[in-house]
Amino acid sequence: METSTLTIKKHAESWTKDGQRLGEATHVYHRLEGVNPAELHYAAYLEIFSFEIGEHYFIPTDFIAGYDAANGRLTLSTSRKTIEDRTWHRMPGFIAMGKARKEDLPPCFP
Repeated sequence: METSTLTIKKHAESWTKDGQRLGEATHVYHRLEGVNPAELHYAAYLEIFSFEIGEHYFIPTDFIAGYDAANGRLTLSTSRKTIEDRTWHRMPGFIAMGKARKEDLPPCFP
């Protein structure tokens, strides 16, 4: 997935800004209609899966702070508490209703 000059690879380890490992990046979902960040309807969401607890997270790509390709580490600009408070562990309705385009992330190793 490319976010301006940022290319995220599949299975990139994803960390919150408060230093907690969230899981591994798997896909990006692009909203097909109704984008309005002021109403928390973001254009794209990164799906992250935690093998440790079996939980999927759907983080708006607006909250990606950076990606260290050399170490395969993605950093979010938000805390674990915010992720839980905003219920980003639930699949957004637009994805569940099929109103999204699913993008596979490029593999870590070609």
